[in-house]
Amino acid sequence: MQLPEGEFVYNTIDSLPAEFESLQQFKEKAKDWARLQGFGLSIKRSKKSKIWLMCTKSGEYVPPDNASKRSSTQKTDCMFFLSAKKNKLDSRWRLDNYDIRHNHRMLDPHELISLPVLRRFTTEDVNEVDVLSKCGVEPSSIADKFIKEGRLVVNHDIYNAKKKIKKDLLEDKSPTEYLINRLQNGNYHSKYETDLGGRVTHLFFTHNDLISLAQTYNKVWLIDCTYKTNRYKHSLADIVSLDCFNRTVYLGFAFMKLETEEDYRWLLKSLLDVVKCKPDVIVCDRELALMNAIESDLPSVNIILCMWHINKNILSNCKQYFISENDDAWDSFMNEWSKVCSASSEVEYAEKWKNFSDIYSTQSLAIDYIEENWLPYRRHFVAFWTNQIRHFNQLVSSRVEGAHSKIKKKLKTSSGDYLTVCDRIENSYVSTVNAYRHRLSLQSTRKNRELSSDFFNLVVNRISEYALFKVMEQLKLVVVDGKCTGVFRMVWGMPCSHDLAALRRSGNHLAVELFDEQWHLQKKPKVQQISDKDLEVENLNCIFEQLKNLFVSWPQSRKEDLLKVLREHMRENIIKLPLIKVTCKGRPKNNQSIKRDPSKFEIVEKELKKTHVRCGNCCEVGHNRRTCKNPKKAVGLEQAVVADKPNSTQLKSVIDSTDSEFEDIIKSGCEMKRPMAEHDKSVLNGKLLNVCSLKSEPVGRIPPPSIDVEVGLQKLKLRCPGNCFGFK
Repeated sequence: MQLPEGEFVYNTIDSLPAEFESLQQFKEKAKDWARLQGFGLSIKRSKKSKIWLMCTKSGEYVPPDNASKRSSTQKTDCMFFLSAKKNKLDSRWRLDNYDIRHNHRMLDPHELISLPVLRRFTTEDVNEVDVLSKCGVEPSSIADKFIKEGRLVVNHDIYNAKKKIKKDLLEDKSPTEYLINRLQNGNYHSKYETDLGGRVTHLFFTHNDLISLAQTYNKVWLIDCTYKTNRYKHSLADIVSLDCFNRTVYLGFAFMKLETEEDYRWLLKSLLDVVKCKPDVIVCDRELALMNAIESDLPSVNIILCMWHINKNILSNCKQYFISENDDAWDSFMNEWSKVCSASSEVEYAEKWKNFSDIYSTQSLAIDYIEENWLPYRRHFVAFWTNQIRHFNQLVSSRVEGAHSKIKKKLKTSSGDYLTVCDRIENSYVSTVNAYRHRLSLQSTRKNRELSSDFFNLVVNRISEYALFKVMEQLKLVVVDGKCTGVFRMVWGMPCSHDLAALRRSGNHLAVELFDEQWHLQKKPKVQQISDKDLEVENLNCIFEQLKNLFVSWPQSRKEDLLKVLREHMRENIIKLPLIKVTCKGRPKNNQSIKRDPSKFEIVEKELKKTHVRCGNCCEVGHNRRTCKNPKKAVGLEQAVVADKPNSTQLKSVIDSTDSEFEDIIKSGCEMKRPMAEHDKSVLNGKLLNVCSLKSEPVGRIPPPSIDVEVGLQKLKLRCPGNCFGFK
């Protein structure tokens, strides 16, 4: 606060040394002294041999031209200053001149945080903010770290530091342009596509370490897209696989504006061009565009559809036909469907499907849905066909869903640009690669005590412990006489219980050759020659010759359009930011959440739950008392008020009363509104049977009656629409 004109506050300068070893020491000592006095110092002017320090409230505020927002100032035109001069003889700095007058009051210690000069970061502090930010630490947590060190920091200082770091990093480039340059010049492989306006529509990237993993573990890939990761609302495609420890490893990433068949073909080609090998199996949900792209460009690759997504799609579209029945009917329906999917032969599949369709012939709409939407793809999920493929038990896409979750936990918001998202993705796959190398080094050198028997001598430190413990489980199984189906050996790529029993009988030990290369600890990456199915490009001169003949006959407007497009392509490639999608009408909603939208099966389940909710006021289905819009219902001739929470005396009087007395209790409007103990339900259920003359049903299944008594009517009308007594 500025003092009245002519009044001043004076500082004592006795505690400040008169000589200093260096200029840096003078500035540090002077600023520490000023902080203790209750004000801040900044550099007013400096020369090679002299420097002036002034109070931060010195000078007058000059508003900028065309200021777009309200501003304030702490300037009071304070007179205080200090100057120091360098001695030419001994190179020491001495206090030269000063004015110790202030035209404002000194700040208390708790008020010093309002001075930006005392919250200024050093170069080391800025570097620390940069490192912590790249690790995904929230600005508030970074500020807490500095506060615990005794520093004066507010959250806004962290945001300002991050903004300055990004500005210095980009060097007048857009974040996307900087990212693409970094991907092309570093240990990355990337590919991108732009529209005619130069805006990025596709961006694929992967790291050299991930390429090595893709070439090492090229048996099974899992591909899926996730949403709400960036401000442009482009989907993020993750390609993952499993390593020899049955852990998830990332292979590549791609941003795509759309998810058409051409987009997925571009994604597959981008990955195959850098990996130089193709997988044996690709696991996905029933994304028809992706399936068509795989069948078109990789016809020899087997496709496995996620069984979890299949079941949830059936729930979304078929459970509505079982509303009138109890939950056991739906569970029974899904159990029978799982039997169809687990058929071990084509004949067994046909029999189980016929049996399934006969049992639920009355539910023709549900059967028709499965027959039309899923049976055409039975070779991609029924056990008889999938058991002929070495897929290492990857029958669901939960592995890639978990990879999405790991990335989103580091993102924390969906408002970031490509550069921010890629930095968080880098954190995810770097930790995965480091964990893989740690396990590989550990299991290649150590020996697990549980694998110390002679039977494992030839495979320890050469086969992963996950595979060896899987074999130990097979050793514990009792071999039943009969022919081995070979399913375990085919699916997992390791010896089954029958093979192990034969080895034991012959006295041989486990050999490395009995395990698929997937489980080998030391193996070299494989590179394959992939045939390019792209159409050959016609001779460019021929195209231009044809275009020249057509160009003469075109109208002027069409000629200008063509020339504009050609000039755009001949220019130096300028990368522009993708357009930010706005999907809502009116003012855009500030929704930065990374939480996915509910799936269809979740919406269906939520809606179906409402059908079991009955209002305690109007007794209608689909809402409760809190959301009821109907007026409160009368329960007696005098419109007696229903007791929402009967006390223990009322409850005891209901249960202990005789059957004749119970009818009078109902007439008086005493209805139970809370869950009851099983014994109380049983007793009350028997009384309800006598009063309402209902048929005998399991205890807890009969809803108690409610009374609808119209004024003037003497006859009591008993109905049973509401669950007033808390039965389930």
